[in-house]
Amino acid sequence: MKILLINKFHYIQGGADRHYLELADILKEKGHEVIFMSMHYSKNIPCQQNKYFVDYLDFSKVKFNKDMFKKVRTMFWSKQAERNLEQLIKNERPDIAHLHNIYHQLSPSVIHILKKNNIPVIMTAHDYYLVSPLYSLFAKNKIFNPNKWHYWRVILNRAIKDSFGASVLSSTVNYWHRIKGYYAKVDLFISPSHFLANHIKRVYPDARVEILPNFVQKVDAGDSSVGDYYLYAGRIINEKGVDLILETAKRLPKIKFEIAGTGPDENRLKEEYDLPNVNWLGQLSSEDLQLRIESAIACIIPSRWYENCPLAILESFVLGTPVIASHIGGIPEIVRHKYNGLLFKNNSVDSLIEQVEILNNDSNLRDLLASNARISADKYSTEDYYIKLMKMYESIR
Repeated sequence: MKILLINKFHYIQGGADRHYLELADILKEKGHEVIFMSMHYSKNIPCQQNKYFVDYLDFSKVKFNKDMFKKVRTMFWSKQAERNLEQLIKNERPDIAHLHNIYHQLSPSVIHILKKNNIPVIMTAHDYYLVSPLYSLFAKNKIFNPNKWHYWRVILNRAIKDSFGASVLSSTVNYWHRIKGYYAKVDLFISPSHFLANHIKRVYPDARVEILPNFVQKVDAGDSSVGDYYLYAGRIINEKGVDLILETAKRLPKIKFEIAGTGPDENRLKEEYDLPNVNWLGQLSSEDLQLRIESAIACIIPSRWYENCPLAILESFVLGTPVIASHIGGIPEIVRHKYNGLLFKNNSVDSLIEQVEILNNDSNLRDLLASNARISADKYSTEDYYIKLMKMYESIR
């Protein structure tokens, strides 16, 4: 089968991009021909379809300059993506298209061209853009639950990039795409969680939405003994709740914590929480991070936003490390309390402290959770994911 994968980035910037590229590797290993559509960028992984990629557009900052009109126009409908994809289809003739994050940089113009050429379209939702202009449903230190007036809430709260202009523009584009029904033309949506799937069905009640959690690559676990610390690994940003771990460390001075990763809140939190029992590791290599996860008593996932199927949890499971995680979004679909990890009340330091103390005082419980974490990891294997994905591909061809 010749499979066209479409994503705005063709290098690893975030979890969705990593999923897109690792999926390509899995499909190739199974004998399929994989082709790509994306944006040009200096960090891109080389591929033969590079000539069809669209110009790079940076939406990370809102600047009213000569490029602004081009960006705004592309957000609504990318003529360049439309032309380039038409040429790619003409020359490559894919059997199926699998979309990932396309929203502003490529726009739903790619869906129009695919359907025009009778190519089945499947789309993996990695965030909440299909239900809200606010990808994470989190801003201003609070959750923005989608409801009848959620566009107004996003705008009035300057929820996107803390900018009134950006909030108006993103909300207008999202609303336009919704009323025009562009995403409703997708044959099948993949959701990594029931939680996200329920949100999508509320906006697109007639859409076909299938649940398929993310996969995790098997790794050769070492023989590292369990250390004496709790680990956080990820972006250091407000919605990830790193400050909850630091508050816990402040109140549990005899317990050690490690923070791996970087992010916009890193320096502020380092200054605010200058604690002797917290070790800041910075950005680690994959090998070093694996060693830190393997040796941790548990990994802590203190997210404040509606996580779907965090790779950090699956990576912990595959290494036999239990997790202590927020009871929010799709997390309780993965973490079963006192089976493969512990759940604490979202945004509650007291609840997190309680779970840390429970695990810290019961090595037998830690061993049980670790054993079940390894068992749980089997549900998220690449082989299981591939088999289920192929059934979905075949069902829309």
